[in-house]
Amino acid sequence: SNFCKDDIQAYLDGKPIVGSDGKSFELLDEFFAKDKNHIYFCEAAGVSKQRVTVLPCDAASFTLLGYPYSKDTAIVFYEGKKITSADAATFKVLGDGYSKDMYAVYFNASRLVAADAATFELYKDNEASVEEFNYAKDKASVFIDDKKITGADVGSFKILTLGYGMDYNKVFYKTAVVKNALP
Repeated sequence: SNFCKDDIQAYLDGKPIVGSDGKSFELLDEFFAKDKNHIYFCEAAGVSKQRVTVLPCDAASFTLLGYPYSKDTAIVFYEGKKITSADAATFKVLGDGYSKDMYAVYFNASRLVAADAATFELYKDNEASVEEFNYAKDKASVFIDDKKITGADVGSFKILTLGYGMDYNKVFYKTAVVKNALP
């Protein structure tokens, strides 16, 4: 970490963190820190630069959920920014950029409007994949990252490789149907 402190305040990259308390300042992990006054999130702000954000949260109930997620009793954060519609009481991280609460599903910090939270789950094939994207499903739809694969059959959909997937009737490249391809 690029944090340091003295008895007065904390510093990031040699610059004072305004409002910080050096005596109580401590790291929570490589991105989050706290003192008696605040919870801090450190993020990249360009090449070799970082910036600190004070999270508007209840420090007593603040919890790390696995980078980049965190929450307190009322607010869920993604990379230090509020996920405005998330329900903190039921929010959980699923992995591969996905999370959900009792009411909605999220990819990173964005709500997946078409997803059903009650039946939403990740494809187990994501674990063995080296792809830059991930697949998930609910009772009616298949998703690749934050996009719905229109027309994919949930019951027969399989992940292939390099962005390809197929169901009993069609072959897909990411979200597009590959015309004339035989599954």
